[in-house]
Amino acid sequence: MGWIREVKESEYPDAMETVWKTFLEFDAPDYGLEGINNFRKFLTDETLYKMYLNGYYRVIGYFEDEKIEGVASIRNTNHISLLFVNRRYQKRGIGTSLLNYLCGYCVEYEDQEEITVNSSPYAVEFYRKFGFEETGPVQESDGITYTPMKHFLK
Repeated sequence: MGWIREVKESEYPDAMETVWKTFLEFDAPDYGLEGINNFRKFLTDETLYKMYLNGYYRVIGYFEDEKIEGVASIRNTNHISLLFVNRRYQKRGIGTSLLNYLCGYCVEYEDQEEITVNSSPYAVEFYRKFGFEETGPVQESDGITYTPMKHFLK
């Protein structure tokens, strides 16, 4: 069994590449070219990377044999920005462990009462199982389809 910890600066490119490969397999089929290109731009955005370096964008990894097999991130103190687990590590509780880590962080370090996510169509059921509820209808922005959801932490 692997472990979960914050992603080091030297590991950031590998973490984003893990997200990209997993996105292409599971989420990209639900999106057109515009959405796929915009998601790639998001992952390679220099401003996002600077936010990470300055501690405003937390990136957590699931590591197996020193390799990143799952990634989760949080921004704005309580919004899940990314949650991706490679296919061969899905259905093992890793996504749930990453989500629990983020929820714990929000409560302990940010004193938050809720956590939000804009879920991809692929992940809506995963978040529902965890207790997230839709806060609005399915939406689309820049070619990316998502469902806004939240979960009360306290």
